[in-house]
Amino acid sequence: MNEATFQSEVLFVGHDGEKIVDSAETQRQIDRLTALPSKLVDQGEAIQWKALNDPAESRTLLQCVLGDRRERVDKKRLMADRPPIAVATIVDGQVVRLEFYEGHDGLEKTFDLRSAELQGKALPDWMGRDPRAYDQVAFLQQAFGLPIAPPEAFTIPDSELCGSIDLGFADLDDGTENRSLERPAATPLPLSDSGESEVQP
Repeated sequence: MNEATFQSEVLFVGHDGEKIVDSAETQRQIDRLTALPSKLVDQGEAIQWKALNDPAESRTLLQCVLGDRRERVDKKRLMADRPPIAVATIVDGQVVRLEFYEGHDGLEKTFDLRSAELQGKALPDWMGRDPRAYDQVAFLQQAFGLPIAPPEAFTIPDSELCGSIDLGFADLDDGTENRSLERPAATPLPLSDSGESEVQP
């Protein structure tokens, strides 16, 4: 296995390494990250920061995190999805990797953007498995004692769910499918007239 070893610094967006942060701190993290030179590439072409952080487009990755924190932390709104997180790896003052985690029942790595030197390298992920993930199958089996098909049986491609725009980025090295760098905006849970969530636990 071709494994890379190097000294690096990790920079979070929307997280401080232990917990999620508010939108003000998330914005400071974005500003610090995007002030650094990026070595991220796709098929040999440089990925510009605007493709990842366009204030005019709330679905770009870093703006997606920022928008979530405005709702989830600043406004204390209940959200249907887990909080998205971006994790950047910095080497010699340059961004060489950007992982993006999102998900409904648990966080999963949906993007793993890298520099040319790291393409094809075996690198550890920041998060292998979300320790706070909700196992809906186990819950239904325990609550009702019925055999439930695994989640994979109900999987619907993202393209059918959110109509993502293909920006032409190549397949990721870890085998995940090619997707746009724009994500659907996080959806707050519906609230009743009293301000309470209509969705019961």
